[in-house]
Amino acid sequence: MVRRNYTEDDVAEAILDTTDRGLLQNEAAQKRGVPQSTLSGRLFGQASRNERIQAHQRIPKSQEETLIRWVLRQESLGYAPSHSQLRACVEAILKQQGDNKPLGKHWTTRFVKRHLELSTKLGKRQEAARIDGFTPKAVNWYFDIRENEYGWIKPENTVNVDEGGILVGFVPERFKTPSPPQLHSDDTPKTSRQVRDLAKHRSRPTRRKYSKIAKGLEALEMKVAVQNARITGLEEQMAQVRRGKKRKAVPNPNRRFMALAETLTAGEALPDSKKAEIEVDVDEKDESVIEFMNGN
Repeated sequence: MVRRNYTEDDVAEAILDTTDRGLLQNEAAQKRGVPQSTLSGRLFGQASRNERIQAHQRIPKSQEETLIRWVLRQESLGYAPSHSQLRACVEAILKQQGDNKPLGKHWTTRFVKRHLELSTKLGKRQEAARIDGFTPKAVNWYFDIRENEYGWIKPENTVNVDEGGILVGFVPERFKTPSPPQLHSDDTPKTSRQVRDLAKHRSRPTRRKYSKIAKGLEALEMKVAVQNARITGLEEQMAQVRRGKKRKAVPNPNRRFMALAETLTAGEALPDSKKAEIEVDVDEKDESVIEFMNGN
């Protein structure tokens, strides 16, 4: 069987020929090069193949396009995300949508394969000497130098440099995820995925309305995910600033009078001197002033 090459625009024109221009289904199908069975199914509300596949994907098409633009933008800046970073970003977006299930083992590979404009880069192995040299002493030494040499640079003018290839091995585990709860028509959908689930098995005009609502929710969810990522970055910058600052140890003023207290306990006589006034910190809140005077 020879597969005909046609586009969604051809199908849309064939539908218009049948509904608005008065042509029969077989005439419109022959005119636009669309199989009559496909045209008939679309007229009765059947979804396209891409729409049916998209219903089973973890993230919708609009979010995939936004994610691709972000990856290409990072690539142009010289900070192409790794597979693990791409997976973490997608899982954060799904978490905002209420989907806490982990991604599949080969999700990243298939995502890159679906979009030919993306390319992968292999990480380089790190030398054992560099791994062994990563000690708390070396880290503190680095921050001391950084504070002295670059402490004048504002946090908003700094960027993080991530070296690829540092991989921490984890034993892969098999997760048995529970089936998601069924959303009934009386329940209020909270995510774009739930809105799309409600649109299944409905008429074509109703699916279009639900699709517009879902796209609005997807844009809002993407905005929330970006804001959360920005907050995380600001928290990391604040942590770096706090690590760079050194706190000075406050000396205990009571140590200055330790010798005097030992002398008084032993009952030794104090040398003759003029009137003196000494402040002793007895408590953090209360302060007492003890005056020592010569007895006449």
